[in-house]
Formats: sequence, structure tokens, C-alpha cells
Amino acid sequence: VILGWRMLRKSCAPTHRELKAGVLLGIINYGSIYFILLSLNSGWEGSTFYPIVNVGIIACTALLGKVFFKETLSPLKWLGFGIAIVAIALIS
Repeated sequence: VILGWRMLRKSCAPTHRELKAGVLLGIINYGSIYFILLSLNSGWEGSTFYPIVNVGIIACTALLGKVFFKETLSPLKWLGFGIAIVAIALIS
């Protein structure tokens, strides 16, 4: 809404690169919601499924941050990740 307002006022216009990135992000978000709904309809319990998805997202984000931005994970973050995996194992 804010971008639309700014475009009408001619104070801001997205570039082609930003539009392509926005469309790509939209497709990825739509796909993730679609597959989450498919998984829930196939018999997964929500109480088990959502923690798995959340820890998976955190793991993927940490991995991508390490690969693309050369981030390092502190021992405390590794500990938190390990506790989350143990918690999921106990939930299941």
C-alpha cells in the first residue's frame, strides 16, 4: 500500500531487479504455504508439524547465512539448535 501510494506520488518507483526479486519471493512464499497445507491435509499433526517446520526454517537460514554471508554460529546458538531438535524428538 505504501509503495503504491509513493508510486502515485512519483516519489518512488521500483526497479526491474526489485520487481523480479519480489515476484520470486512471492512464488516461494506461495509454494511454502501450499506445501504446508498439503502436509497438514495428509495426516500430520499440527503439534508435531509446526515445530519441525520452524526448526527447519531456522536451520536453513543458518546454513544460507554461513554460505552466503560467512556468518559464524556461536556455541550458544549451536546449543539452542540442539535443544530444539531434542524437543522435536520428544514431541514426536
